[in-house]
Amino acid sequence: MSRGSKEIENYDQSRNGNWYRKLASNPDSQMDALAIEYTAWVAARLQIPPPQITWFEKVDTLTGQTGWSECPFDARQQLSEENPLCFDCDYFSLPGNPGDVDVGATPVRSNTRTMIQTGHPYYCTFRSIADECYHIYQDVSRGSEWRAETNREFVEREAEEFADSLSALIRVFLQSHGVFCK
Repeated sequence: MSRGSKEIENYDQSRNGNWYRKLASNPDSQMDALAIEYTAWVAARLQIPPPQITWFEKVDTLTGQTGWSECPFDARQQLSEENPLCFDCDYFSLPGNPGDVDVGATPVRSNTRTMIQTGHPYYCTFRSIADECYHIYQDVSRGSEWRAETNREFVEREAEEFADSLSALIRVFLQSHGVFCK
């Protein structure tokens, strides 16, 4: 967050989650283009189909609640129980706590689709892409229900270790495209 900007309050106590909105693309066109190339590279490394990225942004609680309430009833019913990638509603909430930072998410049964939040630095975003691609790998290699049936900490730790193992390669990839990380 840059100085002087206002932090968006997106936590909704009634849902025990944080509100977001799906976007058609990343507003940063360079990041959008590089993410497609990088995602294909990570997917090839994991021997999985390249996941489709759905970009999303944080929205304030009122905007999220209002947008969600305007979605068709069927979508609202399904969104409360299922994967926001599967339903025709741009607004959704992810379970969490106030102040949680959801850089990426790959819901169970995502069918090789993942979600990445906009507005984060390049390195953070690309590390998250690697982490989320690994969740797709888990689904492809172990079955779509494995993550739902396995200890969440184990599932997340495995993905984090994979993403961490690519740290130097992420920096090289970004630098080769003129993006320099701190």
